[in-house]
Amino acid sequence: MTYLFSTLNRYIIKQFFKWFGVCFLGIASIVLLFDMIELLRRMMGWPNVGLFIMVEILLLRLPGELQKMLPFIVLAGAMLTFSRMNQHSEMTATRAAGVSIGKILLGLMASVFVFGLINIAIIDPIRATLTERYYYIEEKIFGTKRNTVSINEAGLWLKEVIPSKDKDQYEERIFHALHMDLEKGYFKGISIYVFDSTGNFTRRINAEEGLLKNGQWLLTNAYTDRNPIKENKVLPTELTLQKIRDSNAMPETLSFWQIPGFIQILEKSGMSSLSYRMYYHKIIAQVGFMMIMVLLAAGFCLRPIRSSRTSFLISVCLLTGLLFHFTTDFVYALGLGGRLPPLLSSWLPSLMGLLLSSALLLHAEEG
Repeated sequence: MTYLFSTLNRYIIKQFFKWFGVCFLGIASIVLLFDMIELLRRMMGWPNVGLFIMVEILLLRLPGELQKMLPFIVLAGAMLTFSRMNQHSEMTATRAAGVSIGKILLGLMASVFVFGLINIAIIDPIRATLTERYYYIEEKIFGTKRNTVSINEAGLWLKEVIPSKDKDQYEERIFHALHMDLEKGYFKGISIYVFDSTGNFTRRINAEEGLLKNGQWLLTNAYTDRNPIKENKVLPTELTLQKIRDSNAMPETLSFWQIPGFIQILEKSGMSSLSYRMYYHKIIAQVGFMMIMVLLAAGFCLRPIRSSRTSFLISVCLLTGLLFHFTTDFVYALGLGGRLPPLLSSWLPSLMGLLLSSALLLHAEEG
């Protein structure tokens, strides 16, 4: 345990986070550049959007993009750390002193693990808040109209946009139900708030209960704020029970701490929680995946300086890291499609990386 805080480990950790910061800033600049080009293209049809809004959108979107690339940034930082130390013969001197590769990596792996925990506990909630704000501004500025669903302890909340014959006019409804049975399409304690296209409130409809069937809300004992007489009403809708099950808050807008409670609410409501369980496991697995990237960098870069293929190995390491990045997205998509269990689809890339990096490290240790 005391070896974790040795002078050698502190030096390696310091070097790693220096290069990690350089790679982080470099990749963040590249992501900002491409996002700015795409945003400028989208803004060509919206001349009223100012520079301040554009900068705000870019900055709000950036944390979510960097979060996805965090393992690759760790890989790049570890590669630069090990290759620079190898070029300066620091690794050769360390190995000559009888220090094994395992001991060299021990402190760095522990620091990456702690960094991953900090990322989950502190940074991820901030990122989720910024991502939610980004989606809100995008919908408000670019006029993206979506049917959205929110479920909490107060019941079910739906937002539906009903288009009219005039493309510039629409009706927006906020639907609230205290209790629901999605298997039967039954809702109880219904309140519907209706707004026009300018956002002005027009009326409120209350109903004791209702059914969603064949593209219609069948409301029982319904009345409005202007007409207190109860009667059965029929409202047309584009919503279906399947859309309600699938159209929920995006997992990226929830923090790590919010997801478990949200999953419980969804399952009690009879709605699918697969995407949220997948995302929850993905956040946890990312910590392990970052540690695997350190091992992968060590397997390629901690080779004798006499090797004439150092540049080639570094290139192969980068390509391998990119391959794992795309493999993670592919396996994650299989999990979302129900082809693989959530736990397996989240951890399979890490297991594959562990096997490959272990083989490379054993080979480097023998060499």
